[in-house]
Amino acid sequence: MKKAKQKAAPGSVTIQELKDTRRFKYSCQGVYYYITLPKKGSLSPSTENQVAKTIELDMLQGSLDTTRKRYQQMLLIGDRLPSMTLTSTEICIMDLGAELRNYFALTGRDMTKPFYLGASQMVDRWGGNVSIASIPQRLMQEDYRPRTFNDRKGILKRFCDWLVDQKKIHSNPLTYVPSKKKTRSKTPAHQAMTDQEINSILEAIRTDRFMSKFATRGKHSDYYPIFLFLAMTGARPAEAIGLQVKKVDFARRFVLVDQALARTITIDPMTGKRISGSHAKARKYKGTKMEDRRELTFVEGSPLEQMLVDQCKNKNGDELVFKSPSRASCDEKKMNKVLTAVMKELGIQRRVLYAFRHSFVCRCMHSGMNIKMIQSLSGHRDASVLLNTYPEVSQVQVSLPGLTL
Repeated sequence: MKKAKQKAAPGSVTIQELKDTRRFKYSCQGVYYYITLPKKGSLSPSTENQVAKTIELDMLQGSLDTTRKRYQQMLLIGDRLPSMTLTSTEICIMDLGAELRNYFALTGRDMTKPFYLGASQMVDRWGGNVSIASIPQRLMQEDYRPRTFNDRKGILKRFCDWLVDQKKIHSNPLTYVPSKKKTRSKTPAHQAMTDQEINSILEAIRTDRFMSKFATRGKHSDYYPIFLFLAMTGARPAEAIGLQVKKVDFARRFVLVDQALARTITIDPMTGKRISGSHAKARKYKGTKMEDRRELTFVEGSPLEQMLVDQCKNKNGDELVFKSPSRASCDEKKMNKVLTAVMKELGIQRRVLYAFRHSFVCRCMHSGMNIKMIQSLSGHRDASVLLNTYPEVSQVQVSLPGLTL
């Protein structure tokens, strides 16, 4: 229970001190509830805490009394209310992080994978002597997006199931905790660019027009080939960064996209330190986001073909088509810095690399290309995802078909 005027965290009860009255405030599944409290001093703080704790436990276990009659009756009984006994879910574990890692080890989970490493680090932040009943509330207070929240909840739910099997607790406090719903919001940095904006950006990068004279770590033009590739193919940044020479077929004039050099979180086996970021050491090959294979064709004599010829010259099949000034894989973070600097000088609203993909899809649609063909080129799972992700696609104006009379 919190005694503050600030917004209550989901799953917790606050006491609101109003001008003439006091009340409990809490929310469950998007609905707010209020219970007026007796005058200050007529109830002991321990009784108020006990009723508030009962409400919180009911919310966690999915048994909230939405009529509020049960809690109002408890307040009427007042200090004659019997004290609560310690339930299985209120048991504290001295080192929850160590217990979680023990669960990973005994069940064969790879603790170096980001999926499990992130959950372990989150629990370590909570500290020692953690009440099992407080796990849902602690999880909901984490500022996670829906996907990360649902992943962490799934891991902890299976962990608590394991604790139940080991007879360390009697029930799982996460059983009735709902998952977060994924919502799509329009990100300004991903918005499509006009052809004129793209041409201005590419030309400024190619000519090093806005590069600082004090720069010592490569030129803007070092990244021009990969920027051109992103603009002309709509590939995801990690797909372009991981493109190998052997994936470019000049005889049949297409680029095979079937893998990505993705960012990840790993543990250095020598030092035991965490490695993360967008640099070469923190990347590894994976399948594409949708685990698809697609062929991106190019026209003979086109700027795209000439650029690919230049980039693949004197390289073996396993080498990267696009390399950074240090001859390693391109760093997405540094590329975004180049893009931001150029856009600022050109007076264009800030975008990130992904905006080239967004622009490509919209350009295809405005040219009259079939939606299924766009889906195939862009590597989306189905057309509905394409339409929901790129709102501009569904806003293309078309004329009504004619009718011969």
